[in-house]
Amino acid sequence: MKLKLLRSVIDKLPPSDKRYFVFDTALPGFALDVRPSGGKSYVVRYRPREGSGRANPRTYTIGAHRKLTPEQAREIARGVMAQVAA
Repeated sequence: MKLKLLRSVIDKLPPSDKRYFVFDTALPGFALDVRPSGGKSYVVRYRPREGSGRANPRTYTIGAHRKLTPEQAREIARGVMAQVAA
């Protein structure tokens, strides 16, 4: 699922019986991790360049929703993505 990650949108996302990710339309790889418990965290999902094949996706947790605003988390995600690319 892809949405513009805004506080008002995130607050309305319901928990499910399984963990799911909602990806941001403004920044590829930046997502919200929604857990069955109702907890929500900002994450970066990426594939590292290891060897000649495609590596399994990795998840870097930025922090919990409510402790960070979507804008703060998006800015941190840009930094994480720059480090992964380097």
